[in-house]
Amino acid sequence: MKITEISRKTGLGVRQLQRLAREGKIPGVRLKTDGYHHTYQGGPDLLKFISAKRQFRKGRLPAKAKNRRPRKLSVADQLAKTAGPFLYWYNRNRSVLNGLKIHDLTRIKDKLMVVGGALLHVQRILERRADSSY
Repeated sequence: MKITEISRKTGLGVRQLQRLAREGKIPGVRLKTDGYHHTYQGGPDLLKFISAKRQFRKGRLPAKAKNRRPRKLSVADQLAKTAGPFLYWYNRNRSVLNGLKIHDLTRIKDKLMVVGGALLHVQRILERRADSSY
């Protein structure tokens, strides 16, 4: 029987089992000729040891984590989650923007135009709804 199998069945760690084997507290374990490794021979005594350790560990195992489904964010919350890192970047790089070359500033402006386009779209929707409500 492999030590990993004993570890899985008892709930004890491999290093802990190795220490117990070295101390002679696991029945049916023999020291190999190299004087370091052990051979775990399956037998009734070893099965009793596994059963006793498993019963002892059962009460101490941590509770299983509940499967929580991620909460679906509203559109406004999704936008806020996205806007946060942008505002952080903007506040940190505000002074750096003054020193950038025209080419780099143009690239940044082009990227921000997408956000501006989304803003205009939302504004138009709000205006249409305001006009239709009167």
